[in-house]
Amino acid sequence: GDAAILNERDNLKKIIDNLSDENKSVATLFPNIKSSVIVKGRQASIIEYNSDMMTLAELLSDNNWLGVRQRGRHLAWIFRRIVFALSAMEETGVQHNDISLDNIMIHPKQHGVRIVGLTSSSAHDSVGTKDVQDAAAMLKGYSDDDQNRYFDVLSRYPVSATRLLSEYDRYIENLYGPRRFIELKLRSK
Repeated sequence: GDAAILNERDNLKKIIDNLSDENKSVATLFPNIKSSVIVKGRQASIIEYNSDMMTLAELLSDNNWLGVRQRGRHLAWIFRRIVFALSAMEETGVQHNDISLDNIMIHPKQHGVRIVGLTSSSAHDSVGTKDVQDAAAMLKGYSDDDQNRYFDVLSRYPVSATRLLSEYDRYIENLYGPRRFIELKLRSK
């Protein structure tokens, strides 16, 4: 119990403390842990609450999106921010090990992403972790055909998040054009 929250806090501290100076802004992609609690025999971290955030599972379950192509553009910024956060973790030698729709928090209006659920995280020293593979696998099927094919390829093998960032930037620019802010509007919100 206590070891799990210490592991999560220690890993978050390690990630943030060891970021290179140019990547310090990445710290906002991770939760601020307030305390912990045991729920049904499992350790759970209590994080700073933001009522405007929702899990990626909640966001993807909303059937009121404005068309598949619009969904693809939004999933592009979401996936890119996930990869950016995973790149920071990779830089500091931490692997998440539990990337899931419930461990990614989204702030739709501000295009914010926060990765939570680091109790299973561990140290790693290899380039390329299963985290990017898991992130691509969880998004496969939610986007347009082109991006779904890309997610399918990424979901097949471990890949370095750091190396993927520039490749993915080129890919989404070719697919959707130059980056621009498009407000994510959900009718039910």
